[in-house]
Amino acid sequence: MNKKLVIDKTASITPGVELGSLKLRTHLKDYYELVKSFSWVDSEQKYQNASVRLYGDFHVGYELKDTLVAVFHVLNGKLIKIIAKKNYMGSYEGITVGMKISEAKKKVQGFYFDEGEELYFIRGENGIAFEGDAYYNYIYSIIVYIEELDLYTHDFSKWEELERGNW
Repeated sequence: MNKKLVIDKTASITPGVELGSLKLRTHLKDYYELVKSFSWVDSEQKYQNASVRLYGDFHVGYELKDTLVAVFHVLNGKLIKIIAKKNYMGSYEGITVGMKISEAKKKVQGFYFDEGEELYFIRGENGIAFEGDAYYNYIYSIIVYIEELDLYTHDFSKWEELERGNW
C-alpha cells in the first residue's frame, strides 16, 4: 500500500471483513507507515497512545489506545482480528461500543451470550463478537475476525492449520 493509511474511527463495521478502514486478511506490510512508530509495552502499561504487544503464541496486536487493536498472525503476517474500543464511533446495525447490552438486544435478532466464549454473538452471523462488561452491563468492545475462527472452533485438525497461518 503506497498511500498513507488513515484510520476512520466512524466507519461502519462489516463482520468478517473490516473495521475502521482496516481489512481482514491484508498483510502487515500494507500498514508499515501506520505501525512503524508503535512502541512495545507489556500488557500492564497503558500510558502510550500507540503500542504493540503479544496476543498469544502466534498473534501480535497494534493498539491505538482506547480506539482499536489490529491483531496480526505472526506466521503469515495477515490481519486476523480487529477490536473496536471505547473511542471507536462506528457501529454494526446500530450497535456501538458503550451501548447497554439490553439496547443491543433490541437492535438485532439473535443477540445472545455464549458462556463458553464469554462473548455475545448474533445467531447466523459469523466474523463478529461483542465483549460485554458484566458488572455495568454494556458493550466493552466489538471484535471483527476472520470467519474461519467460527467455522473451525470444534475441528481440531483444521484449527491447527489455522494456527499455522494456512488461511
